[in-house]
Amino acid sequence: MSILSIGMEKGMERGIEVAKKVLRLSAQGMTPEEIARRLGIPLERVKQIIE
Repeated sequence: MSILSIGMEKGMERGIEVAKKVLRLSAQGMTPEEIARRLGIPLERVKQIIE
């Protein structure tokens, strides 16, 4: 496995973890703005995950 593919795999794992957190917080009733602030990610990314 190349260094590039290892890096891509790690990035995908991170993205999946962020998506899980976003969905969990959304299910708890948090607004997209609150989620973005809590996780320190752009509001647009939160909206993309939720939609």
